[in-house]
Amino acid sequence: MDSNTVKEKYDSTAQQYIQLEESHYQMTCHSAAASKYLKSHAVDVVIDVGCGSGAVIRRLAAEYPNVKFVGIDISPELVKIGKVKYCSKNIEFVVADFSIDHQKIIDKYKLKSKHVLFLVLGPMEHYHSDDKFTQAVANTWGMIKDGGFVNLFLNQDVIGRRFVMGKGKKYWTARDALHTYSGEKDRVHLKYYSFFLLDVIRARTTIGDMILVLIDRLLMNAPASLAKKIAVAFEILIERGGQVEILHEKKRSPDMSGC
Repeated sequence: MDSNTVKEKYDSTAQQYIQLEESHYQMTCHSAAASKYLKSHAVDVVIDVGCGSGAVIRRLAAEYPNVKFVGIDISPELVKIGKVKYCSKNIEFVVADFSIDHQKIIDKYKLKSKHVLFLVLGPMEHYHSDDKFTQAVANTWGMIKDGGFVNLFLNQDVIGRRFVMGKGKKYWTARDALHTYSGEKDRVHLKYYSFFLLDVIRARTTIGDMILVLIDRLLMNAPASLAKKIAVAFEILIERGGQVEILHEKKRSPDMSGC
């Protein structure tokens, strides 16, 4: 999907999208890895590409007032909502097409010389490895010498994926994602989430969201070979730079068999 199509989609559905963005389930899943990273690292700046209205960074900015948060989105409508909702002085919102403007972002926020937490919490459902956006994200991460990178993907390997394909969606295997974004010396953590049967139901109530969170906590303890077959999405956390803690509750190497 090209950037203009993505922009038009989110501009036209901004009000509906923020309801999903701020749901208990979305907020819990999308902010968990970022929150853990911030607790154990001296981060200078958080860059959230495809931030929408900034639901995740608005929550985190209140908890970490000494960290600079930058939300970047291609949709002026979503950024406008974010600017109305935020109340922290340590947040900045930018309207930009990251596939074109990523070098300006790198230079403006001096990402090469800072400890950066780089978030891409949703946009990859519209892009794959040969798209300009994906390459822009990979190039930006490649220039960050010290930091963490959290990226979410729709799982190609889930049972029944060949029969259930969303229009315009892009699906990834863990192998694709790691080949695109990780280097030889990077430390990689892989987590599968969103049990496929409950995702099909698409519960939108608070109780439904809480059930999804509970199921995902159980899913984290499943063997990776099983999890990748029953989870709709997966998350990679890549770290580079100084010595850091393993952040995930379940310590295990990414299961690459059959990817």
